[in-house]
Amino acid sequence: MRILALLVLTLSCASGKKPMGVALVESKGYRARDISGRMPASFSSPAESCKSGVMMACAKMGMDEKAKGNSLKAKEYLKKSCDGGFAMGCTNLGVMEEEAGRIGAAGLLYEKACRAKDMRGCYNGGVIKYKEKKIPEAMVLYAQSCRGGDMDACGAQGLVEERRGNQALGLKLYERACQGGGGLGCFALGDVERQKGNKDQAQKFYKKACAANHTIGCSSLGFMLEGEGKIGEARKLYKKTCEKGEITGCFNLGTLEEREGNIVAATALYGKSCDAGDFMSCTNLGLIEDDKGNTQRAITLLKKACDGGNVVGCINLGAIEHQKGNQRRGKKILNDACDQGLNTACGLLMSLSAPTM
Repeated sequence: MRILALLVLTLSCASGKKPMGVALVESKGYRARDISGRMPASFSSPAESCKSGVMMACAKMGMDEKAKGNSLKAKEYLKKSCDGGFAMGCTNLGVMEEEAGRIGAAGLLYEKACRAKDMRGCYNGGVIKYKEKKIPEAMVLYAQSCRGGDMDACGAQGLVEERRGNQALGLKLYERACQGGGGLGCFALGDVERQKGNKDQAQKFYKKACAANHTIGCSSLGFMLEGEGKIGEARKLYKKTCEKGEITGCFNLGTLEEREGNIVAATALYGKSCDAGDFMSCTNLGLIEDDKGNTQRAITLLKKACDGGNVVGCINLGAIEHQKGNQRRGKKILNDACDQGLNTACGLLMSLSAPTM
C-alpha cells in the first residue's frame, strides 16, 4: 500500500512533475561539433582523405564510428585529427571523454581546442568550470565563445549574469543567443515569459529551443502542453527528450505513464532516470515497489532518494520504516525532515507520536 500518496502530490507539484526552469548544471551542457556539412566536395571518401592526411576527414570518420557505437575506433580517428591540428577533433574527443566521466582529460582537450579557436571547445570548457563552481573562469570562456559566435555560450553567459542580479544584461544575452539559433537562450526566454504568466510567449520560445535541439526546452514545452490536456503532443516531446538522454523527459514521461496505469513502462522510465541521478524518479520508483509489496526494494530506493536530497523520498522512507516497526529510525528520518522546515514531515511526525486511545 502506498503510504503517502497525498504527500507526493503535495510536495512534487500538483501533477507529480518537477518544476520547470532547470539550471544549466542539470543539463549536459557540452555538445559535439557537426562536421558532416564541412567536407569539401573535392574529397574522395573520408577514409581515403584521412589516409592522405586530411584531418577534417579523420574527424568525420571518428564521428561516423561513434554513431555506429565503435567508441575505440572513434577515439582513434578523433585523436589523429586533434593531434594533426584539427580543433573540432579535439572538441569532439573531449565530449567522448566527458561522457565517459574523464573530466580532467576532457578539460585539457577543450582547452586545446579553444586555443585553436574552436568556440565550442571554449564553451564546453566553460561548462566544466561552471560545474566546478569556478564561475569567473567559466565566464571568461563563455564570453570568448559568445564573441566567437557560439550562441549557446551567449545563453550560458546570460544565465550567470541573471543569477548575479544583472537581469537586463542577462535578458540581452538571451535575446542575442535565441536570435542566433542558440537553444539555451530561447529556453531561458521561455522561462522568463512563463514566470510572467505569458503562456503563449513561453511556448513560442520553448518551441524554438526544442527546434534547436535543446532537450530541456522540449521537455518544458511538453509540460505546458500536458497542462492544457494535449497529452499526445506532450508524450512525443517527453519521448524525444528521454531518448536523447535528458532525464527530465524520462521522469515526466514516467509520471504520465503511471497516471495512465502503464506501470511497467513507468517503472522502466523511472529506473532509467533514477540511475542517471534523478532522485524524484527514485522516490516514485520506490513507491511503485511498495505498492507491489516489495518493501525492502522500496526502502533501498527511497533511501537513495533521501540521501540525494529528495524530501518526498525522506518522508516516505520515514513512514515506511515506522510502519515496519522501526519506529525510532522512522521518527528520526521524519524529525530530520521536520528540522529542515518541511511542515508535512512535522505533521506526520506529530500524528505518529500522538497517544492512541
